[in-house]
Amino acid sequence: MNEEAMQEIKKILLDHEKRISNLEKPSISGKKIIANTKTTIIGRLSYLKQEGFFDQPKFLPEIIIRFAEEGYHYPPSSLTAPLQRAVRQRLLGRLKKDNKWGYVKR
Repeated sequence: MNEEAMQEIKKILLDHEKRISNLEKPSISGKKIIANTKTTIIGRLSYLKQEGFFDQPKFLPEIIIRFAEEGYHYPPSSLTAPLQRAVRQRLLGRLKKDNKWGYVKR
């Protein structure tokens, strides 16, 4: 490999290091926010968890209201599968109260 090719590779690697470094910087609140966390329902749930929303158990109507406050409007039926996936992935825990599932930070 010639010197010119090596220099180009080094330049690309340095650029990637800078970009990764910027993504890993803490947000204003001091918490790390992963890039593109709010692009999927699971990502939005993760973001709410980071904000402390799930520090206390939350039930489906509370989650729907919180999403609506942030401009995301989902019918209840579209949230049940992502909430189950979040539990399976250990992003959230869940507990049953009065025959209803509450979701809480793990």
